[in-house]
Amino acid sequence: MQLTDEERVYLNAAALGDVPIIRQSLEETNEISLNVNCLDYMGRSALHLAVDSESMEAVELLLDRINFECIEESLLHAISKGATKIVKVRCRFLLYAHMTPTRQNCLVASRRVASSGAN
Repeated sequence: MQLTDEERVYLNAAALGDVPIIRQSLEETNEISLNVNCLDYMGRSALHLAVDSESMEAVELLLDRINFECIEESLLHAISKGATKIVKVRCRFLLYAHMTPTRQNCLVASRRVASSGAN
């Protein structure tokens, strides 16, 4: 499948860790023809490319937008690359995503209490 110009810009921004361009692409998905789960010619998603760029901010931005298959593949890529910080963030995201809303609220509240006690 051929990528659109917008998808090429989006994937290139992910590869460079260019968060403002990624954010702009994601915000304009309804206005332009952008498949956020698109793959480059080597089968790499934007999240995979963001892992390669080691941009934590780009990774976190993309986690909320792309499908589970892309998340799973990029997690395996991060593990094989030894990107432990990214692996930890991704695992926390997956755990949080599968929690009930009540448990999510409890987790957020407990983190606030823990951080306020640290000051």
